Amino acid sequence: MKRRNKQSGMSIIEILIVTTIIVILSTAVLINWKTGEKKLALQRASHQVSQDIRQAQEAAMNFKSLIGPTGEDVLPIGGYGVYFDVSNPLQYVYFADCDGDKQFTDTGTPCGTVPNQFAEVISTISLEPGIGIDSISASPLHITFRAPDPTTYLCCPTSTSAFVTIINEDLSTIIITVNQAGLIAAE
Repeated sequence: MKRRNKQSGMSIIEILIVTTIIVILSTAVLINWKTGEKKLALQRASHQVSQDIRQAQEAAMNFKSLIGPTGEDVLPIGGYGVYFDVSNPLQYVYFADCDGDKQFTDTGTPCGTVPNQFAEVISTISLEPGIGIDSISASPLHITFRAPDPTTYLCCPTSTSAFVTIINEDLSTIIITVNQAGLIAAE
């Protein structure tokens, strides 16, 4: 009886086929991963903007006072707010409305008493790379909350709602809407 030698292993064609399949699957996974990462960044940015608007609302409703650079305790008479400007689409400002004009004032009446005055800006928030503000309902847009009513001021006296559109590199968008009742929604 004759014996046949069985060769174990793979031929070069089988190796090429397996390698090609691995490359195709890896490419598909990487493409979907990058797209998913950009969508996740957009969602994170919309949550951050919504949360900062809610933070301003809560600070106003809780009569939160500011501590100035010299330790002075100041209650902003106009409440708290968030300021957006399309000329600066990569950031926005969280502010205290110390002069009661329902707007962010970069210059003018500051917070505190003489000689311990300080600016209305509490913080300037930068959006993460690849994310920007695409459009807003009015430019500039001031969303201000004031207690005790609670009262929501949206840029203009006749506005019933305001929106901020956040965009990513893929041109995907999420619209954040705030109405006069202070309800915040992201779509």
